[in-house]
Amino acid sequence: LNRPIIWADEALMLAMIWCTFLAGAFVLGEREQVVFDLLYERCAPRARRAMLIIGAALLAGILAAALPTIIGYTRFLWRERTYVLELRLDFVYSCFALFIAAIIARRLVIIARLVGADWRAALGQIEQEKAAGEDAP
Repeated sequence: LNRPIIWADEALMLAMIWCTFLAGAFVLGEREQVVFDLLYERCAPRARRAMLIIGAALLAGILAAALPTIIGYTRFLWRERTYVLELRLDFVYSCFALFIAAIIARRLVIIARLVGADWRAALGQIEQEKAAGEDAP
């Protein structure tokens, strides 16, 4: 009874990797990330809108530029396997490419919402998500 099951440790590690990246991509709210909004809070709505659009465009652009390399490296890992379960590492780490693609898609959605005619409502929704996140314990 004093000997742990090795495959359970590896399975839990893999589940943690997948859960972390998928939760970061699909569950976290827009303003639940680390945000330095000292300047943002002091600006008028038009300036806030511009800051969000520029920030989202920069992040989407940087991640989109990195995505082919991330996918290429992930595909390269097909040769390696985990030690116990012998799962291919390209499968294990493919969640990171999904995470990056989801973040890019979310940034593009934000840009589309803020460029549209009803940008004030979209800005209000983003700021309400932030306020709701601050109230949570």
